[in-house]
Amino acid sequence: MVLLAATFYVVRVEPFPAAYVLVGYSIPLQSLVAFVVVLLTVAAVYNETYPFLLQYFERE
Repeated sequence: MVLLAATFYVVRVEPFPAAYVLVGYSIPLQSLVAFVVVLLTVAAVYNETYPFLLQYFERE
């Protein structure tokens, strides 16, 4: 029901993204989820390596 309301809202208010609604939320959602996963992975790796890099540069 909420999805239906959101669909009508998007179609009525935003004409251009209505194509996404007609195609379905699967493609934008999948790409969004993939982007968030990649972002979290990069953030985790950065948080793991950053202190080591900081110590390395402080030691030099």
